[in-house]
Amino acid sequence: MLLSLFLLSPLLLLLGAKLFRIPRISFRNTFITYLLLFGLGMALGILTSLTNEVITDSILVQLLMALAAFLGMIWIIRHRFDTTMLRAAGIYLFLIVGLIVIAGSVRCFMIQAFRIPSGGMKPTLLVGDHILANKFIYGVKAPFSGAILIPVTEPKRGDIVIFPFPEDPKKDFIKRVIGIPGDVVEIRNKRVFLNHQPMVDTYGVYIDPHVIPGGAIPRDSFGPVTVPTGALFVMGDNRDHSYDSRFWGFVKKASVKGKATSIYWSWDRDSSMVRWHRIGSKVR
Repeated sequence: MLLSLFLLSPLLLLLGAKLFRIPRISFRNTFITYLLLFGLGMALGILTSLTNEVITDSILVQLLMALAAFLGMIWIIRHRFDTTMLRAAGIYLFLIVGLIVIAGSVRCFMIQAFRIPSGGMKPTLLVGDHILANKFIYGVKAPFSGAILIPVTEPKRGDIVIFPFPEDPKKDFIKRVIGIPGDVVEIRNKRVFLNHQPMVDTYGVYIDPHVIPGGAIPRDSFGPVTVPTGALFVMGDNRDHSYDSRFWGFVKKASVKGKATSIYWSWDRDSSMVRWHRIGSKVR
């Protein structure tokens, strides 16, 4: 998504300059201008991310960021293109509308960004990780209904998937697929059994040495249950601290939004530091 926007935005900016009849516009000049806009946008985006983590989601902060971005970008366009404020604003708005259309299409059909708010997937995913999810891998879906228009592949065991939380669809959850349709899933004293055989569990982490007996709390002893058609059984890698299919049931395959692929940003709110070593790493 970022690469497509990065490559197409200079073309949009050049087209806007031609439409507004600004003379002496070259692709080189336009590309350098876009680099300045891109750098300013990235800086403001990172600053917004930090304020969301450290302070709160403040409408005032977001409005100030938007105003700063608008004025900064208009100033860059006006001075580099030696044009009027009105034409600079027109080019900027043309660029923004074009980017919204491109980004909306990419987000709807191909790639979407998500932020990890809790520790249910530790140590694979940490609180403050920002990830990209491949939405195309499980099929092309209609924008509003979610119906699969073009099937591609099915979720597999071990995939890390994003889906609406069944108890509150407004929230997105991210868990690892343990069982697919037809699988028999059982947990005995924290050990996962799949189809009556011990599962090779290379991702699950258990921190609490205490084993809770089966009954009221299904954390350490669960099932057996058979995953029904069109559903998935999912669990967090942080098995002792994950709210997952053991507690609220199965995930509908049709509701899965995508598969987590990579980490593009990571912020440790406890130390107020960027986790540089995690940026660009693949999610496995």
